[in-house]
Amino acid sequence: MNRTKKVTGFGGINRGASGIKPQAKPVTNKIKLPSGQEISLRLHTYKGTEEIQKHVRVDPLNIRRPEELTRDKLADIYDGIANGNQITNAIGYQGEDGLVYVVDGSRRMTCADMADAPLRIDVSDTKIAPKDAEFIVLQSDKRKAFSYLDWGHYFAAKLNLLKDEAPDLTQKQFAENENVDPTLMSRYLNAITLDPVFWSVMGSNEISARLMNRMVTLNNSLKDSAVEPQQLHERYLGNIGSTAPDELTSNERFDLLNRSFNQLNIKKRSSSKKVEPETLWNGNTARQKVEWKQKNSKSAVINLAGLDETLQAKIKQAVIDALA
Repeated sequence: MNRTKKVTGFGGINRGASGIKPQAKPVTNKIKLPSGQEISLRLHTYKGTEEIQKHVRVDPLNIRRPEELTRDKLADIYDGIANGNQITNAIGYQGEDGLVYVVDGSRRMTCADMADAPLRIDVSDTKIAPKDAEFIVLQSDKRKAFSYLDWGHYFAAKLNLLKDEAPDLTQKQFAENENVDPTLMSRYLNAITLDPVFWSVMGSNEISARLMNRMVTLNNSLKDSAVEPQQLHERYLGNIGSTAPDELTSNERFDLLNRSFNQLNIKKRSSSKKVEPETLWNGNTARQKVEWKQKNSKSAVINLAGLDETLQAKIKQAVIDALA
């Protein structure tokens, strides 16, 4: 017979169910969320990787992204879950498509997926409202602090959900609605635009505000240069030598990455020959001409000299038409 326990608040969720063996009958808990919504949670157990990948997904509002969770970042819980010792159940809801969406427990889910181990989820048959999902997800921050990258994915997902109902919402307005300083919101959203090489080198935690700003600046320099991210990563590994990355602080890793970029960028500039502009058109006078100058493999400029406004407008329209 199923056991049912009435709970009056979120903090009273019966976590004792997490110790039940997979073959035991499911336990249903009823919990009341901050919104006042009452939901029933029924224990679901997925036997390993195949079942997890077939039936379970991460809710869009879950801050932690499975693709960012490496074996090293899961070291604090991996062995326990791999051995079938999941201390607390994940929490999720069943979507209209029949899949289970995890709102709390993406780290546990990823460990079980990696280790082909059982995963236990308390599943609500009713979709959990966004504000309640947000409340549940944010409880995780008290256990394992979120990074700029985690928050960036979270707020980007929220912005995406608001596109239809508030298409003109600005980032500043969004930040104010979320009670987040606009500058901090900018750092969060900038974090997910950085080239993956940064997170590969830096890891996603222990990044200060100043360091985050320096990473954005270096990322912009990388995009404007002829240096490829893979080249940068290889040079970084060459410079780090036999030193274990964990022995370096975040600032030391960044300084080494920045130095590696400067070494490559100087080499690229010094080895490249000066490229003369290509004349595309000569007018009736020496002053009238159109030139194409290739700055690097990613950037070029068109120089219009001595052209009247009519000719400039025609060229501008031709460029627009070519890109349409």
